[in-house]
Amino acid sequence: WYQRRVRGPEPTAMPAPSSRSCKWSDHTHKTNPAYIGAFEKAFWHLGPETASENVAVAQLRGCCSTSSANKAREIKTLARQSQRTGVADLAESGLGDDGLSQVLNALDESKSVTELLLDDNEITYVGIQSLACALEDRLPIKRLSLAFNNLYNEGVIKLAKALPSSSHMLHLSLRDCEVEIDGAMALADALGDGACKSLLSLNLRQNLMQNEGVTSLCRALESHESITALDVRENAFKSDGTAALAKLMATSGTLSAVALCRNNSGDDGAKSVATAIRRNRVLQQVWMQDSHVTDVGGEEIPVSYTHLRAHETPEHLVCRLLLEKKKKKKKKKSTLR
Repeated sequence: WYQRRVRGPEPTAMPAPSSRSCKWSDHTHKTNPAYIGAFEKAFWHLGPETASENVAVAQLRGCCSTSSANKAREIKTLARQSQRTGVADLAESGLGDDGLSQVLNALDESKSVTELLLDDNEITYVGIQSLACALEDRLPIKRLSLAFNNLYNEGVIKLAKALPSSSHMLHLSLRDCEVEIDGAMALADALGDGACKSLLSLNLRQNLMQNEGVTSLCRALESHESITALDVRENAFKSDGTAALAKLMATSGTLSAVALCRNNSGDDGAKSVATAIRRNRVLQQVWMQDSHVTDVGGEEIPVSYTHLRAHETPEHLVCRLLLEKKKKKKKKKSTLR
């Protein structure tokens, strides 16, 4: 009931560029080739870096015609620029497992490259084993995107075993990586045992975690003290999984954005979310369209906190929590003083 992304024609090969210096704010701009997506945009670059910090970028996105050896040389050049934060953008570049291994060898002992974009590179559990070894060797990655790779449970389990060594990790994207229940539970076990204590955002969109996987993940994140954004859209869970998400939303003191669209949450799930909204004072956005919610469930959501897009109906609920009511109350109090 959900479709894996259909691969289009191979991107036009670009010449292998030289690493260039730019501002962090330039790299986050929507028109930049490294732009990731609407949900990630608001969170992917949250962290200790300031907007004026210099960033060296190896822009190899879509360079399928460039050999893995040349890509590795480019990454090695990037790694040598120790005075600047390094961004290795290798998305959609046809790396495969062997190419990834060469890139990781080039990053050996690097302390400056903190962002690694590996989206859509036909990476399997074999390549993930190399990545896990690099993370266990304390590669200081803060932002890791493995979206649209065929990791399956075996690859995610290998990655989860390395996460306890990833103390720097702020953002992790495993979108559409064929993660099922066992993979989700392995990831939950790692996070529950204290891995990635500084993690701010986690993207698991377009997988197949179902109720069991989502519930395990939410339980693990309940004790997490930094998680800010969670994306579990299109994961085939029902009201029980939504209830686990709602419990996390209600108890977390940091979670400000949750996306759970296109799951079978139903009216019972909407009621759970409504209760969580009333209890959470940090939550700013909940994306819940196409969740099989009827007027019965929609009416449970606090109206003053909800904004429905003009083209949507109550059955396709979008809950964007701008917390206007609370802000107005605070403003009135400050005026009275």
